[in-house]
Amino acid sequence: MSHPAVEMIDYPLIDCDQHYYEPDDCFTRHIAPAFRDRAITVVRGQSKFAQVHFKGERIGFFSAPPGEHAGEPGSLKAFFQSPTGGGGLTSGKTVSCYDFPESMDRDVRMKLLRAQNVQATIMLPSLAVGVEMALRDDGPETHLAKAGTPTMGGLMILISVTISTLLWADLANPYVWCSLLVMVGYGAI
Repeated sequence: MSHPAVEMIDYPLIDCDQHYYEPDDCFTRHIAPAFRDRAITVVRGQSKFAQVHFKGERIGFFSAPPGEHAGEPGSLKAFFQSPTGGGGLTSGKTVSCYDFPESMDRDVRMKLLRAQNVQATIMLPSLAVGVEMALRDDGPETHLAKAGTPTMGGLMILISVTISTLLWADLANPYVWCSLLVMVGYGAI
């Protein structure tokens, strides 16, 4: 399954943007029963594709769980190479990730990565990164009361980086000032 170009590379590859598709029960399999009604669930049978729910409500970020359908292999390359941004992902040509065991099965994925000479990878959970916003308002009332309150850790980082920059950075460089102002600005939000 190795590509000829991979065989020519004489150094280890590190892939920092791998995605995997979680099984339907990934959020409920190991959760305590007391919290199961507040977990992300995948509901099947209500429409053509499965639906992602939180607290019984459908999450609108996904039309279906990411593994249900995805752009066919190579579609992202076609998308970025197209001068209009069309083709590839927007062409409507999708595949079911269930037809590609390496997208969901750890052992099959590891075998493929070894064949491609990938020594390390950062794996991103496709469904989990899409449901984060739905979870923001859930939690104990004592935590929700502190919403928007700056944390002491964040304040310590801002102060230490600002002081270090003012002491040791090249203050004649406008990029130093730009970076410092952007960091402090985002910290103030």
